[in-house]
Amino acid sequence: HLIFAPRAVLHYVVAHELAHLRFRSHRTEFWEFLASIMPKMDASKVWLDRHGSNLSDAFLQGAAQIEARHG
Repeated sequence: HLIFAPRAVLHYVVAHELAHLRFRSHRTEFWEFLASIMPKMDASKVWLDRHGSNLSDAFLQGAAQIEARHG
């Protein structure tokens, strides 16, 4: 459901996963490296921490139900 997140958050997630190619864990070195390649990551990380569990395609399911009824 990340497609529903802001673009900056998507960039953060990609950078985060790419950083795992160099560092497997979330130790200090990982976060330092990630900050070095994405200096403005803090806002995206905070947004994802706050809203990530609420990302949903539920509105698409609702639209499909409406379309089925009004076909």
